[in-house]
Amino acid sequence: MDLQKVESFVAVATQLNYTDAAERLFRSQSTVSKQIQTLEKELKVELIDRTHRQISLTSAGKVILPFAKKLLVDQQELCEALATHQLQHGMKLKIRAIPSIIHYEAFNLFSEFHSMHPEVELDFSEAEPQTLFTMLKNGTAEIIFFRLLDEKIPRHSDVLVTETDRLAVFLPASNPLATFSALSVQQLNKTPLILLGKTTQLEEPVMKLFQANGITPNVTYAGQHIDVILKMVTQKMGVTILMDKSVDLEKYPTLKKIPFLPEIRSKLIFIRQPGQHLPAADLFWAFTKQYFQ
Repeated sequence: MDLQKVESFVAVATQLNYTDAAERLFRSQSTVSKQIQTLEKELKVELIDRTHRQISLTSAGKVILPFAKKLLVDQQELCEALATHQLQHGMKLKIRAIPSIIHYEAFNLFSEFHSMHPEVELDFSEAEPQTLFTMLKNGTAEIIFFRLLDEKIPRHSDVLVTETDRLAVFLPASNPLATFSALSVQQLNKTPLILLGKTTQLEEPVMKLFQANGITPNVTYAGQHIDVILKMVTQKMGVTILMDKSVDLEKYPTLKKIPFLPEIRSKLIFIRQPGQHLPAADLFWAFTKQYFQ
């Protein structure tokens, strides 16, 4: 059983509010709702009473809730036991990051840290954004590198902001829209859009902008790989909306970058859980603070 789904159920059952539960878990409301629905299908019972506007539990939900809470407590105790064990062994540091970290200054930080602290064994890899906070919570990662869009900085976490970025439109220089100094959702109405898909952080805020303006975007392709998307744009199959710094235009000389309006900025951050940490994590945190001062 996926404990993320259990976690979503417990949060909604406790808060009796999808918005508060989503904020607490640092997930979107739609993700929380889908996870609970999937859990209901797995258990073959309804957990949430959806016949009224006010959220309440079904009788099955009330029966399952204490067991669900115990699962999460057991998971936390397991993670704490492992963390204590790790604290007593070596100088290994597990860091997980969004795939686009290579485009940001934080990526260069790792080589400099390794040069300064060769005694620390860095276990670094990329992971999908929606999995990072679970990794941080269950101990799979000691530190994560994440992009904050319109979300609030997580409460009860140690956070280091490294830099900011903003959305931009990338399109062929020959496209008539490339003559504008900025492009809005209205100007992109009916324009073929080649976008990052639902497992990325960009799909939801971009879609919300179009919907807020009463526009149904003409999405002709949604994928997971920026290089594939940019290749399609170079072939004049449409335009794309990506983070400014995530694209090196020297590799795509036929493309042009135009600021996107309304402006959406993101913060690139390192996050760790508060409290006691591995010595290697404290070394990295202190080094990162100084690096970005």
